[in-house]
Amino acid sequence: MEMTIVRRNDRNGVVVAFLKGIVDGESASVFEKKILDLISQEDKFFIINMSETEYITSAGLRSFLVIGKLLRGRRGRIAVSNFNESVGEVFKMMNFDSLFAMYATEDEAFGAICSPGPETTVY
Repeated sequence: MEMTIVRRNDRNGVVVAFLKGIVDGESASVFEKKILDLISQEDKFFIINMSETEYITSAGLRSFLVIGKLLRGRRGRIAVSNFNESVGEVFKMMNFDSLFAMYATEDEAFGAICSPGPETTVY
């Protein structure tokens, strides 16, 4: 898995992480560590763009849980965007779509993170 991180200063400093390839045991730990490092530097708003993610394993889902729980305690937010059908199916099968807000586009995710309404689920 490759990961690119972009801080969108034009978008209130929201951090966008682009995941490319398969998110498995080894790559999930890299993803988790990089995001946790950013959280420790006081970043609180994340969009995980999965437009180039081929597949995610249970280890990758575990990383999302760890990150989501930490962000919740710090009043942060995380959203998933641009996921393909197989990634969406994994999130739905494991009921993660009820824990994490999932959006078709990065713009939709950004809107939810910056102004969540009472009906918006953003972990």
